[in-house]
Amino acid sequence: MYSSGIISSSSNQVRWSSTSSTPGSPDTGLARAGAGIIEATNGSTGVASLEAASFLSTPAATSQGGTSGSVSCSQSMTGTLKIATCYMNGYAETGAAQTYNYPAAFVTTPVLMEGGGSCGTYNPSTSASVLTLPANASMSAETCSIVIIGQ
Repeated sequence: MYSSGIISSSSNQVRWSSTSSTPGSPDTGLARAGAGIIEATNGSTGVASLEAASFLSTPAATSQGGTSGSVSCSQSMTGTLKIATCYMNGYAETGAAQTYNYPAAFVTTPVLMEGGGSCGTYNPSTSASVLTLPANASMSAETCSIVIIGQ
């Protein structure tokens, strides 16, 4: 099919030509390279790959209570790029630190960001597989968002 410089072929590839002439010379394209993988092409061969991420629109949330308040954590992306979020709602733990195990561990220690720049005096920490929520005898209730992102 030729229309406005777009060429669709039976080889699972859509190509664009710099002209709308038939057949034109394809110079840009997208091709299916495998399940969930699209290659950007120069019209014939692959030059870059895009891989679909595993995005969970309604991820399973894990809720925990502290000495006061609560925290709810979930991991919404589990592909090459992984994202987990937690919401501390008036959370304070004066006993032992609590943990959240990521359903899909990161390859290495991810970036941890706290809403508003900080979740208070006692901050959460992370490894590639576990988020550790703070605990301290003098901890006051904290409300903030936590975003963990990495590979």
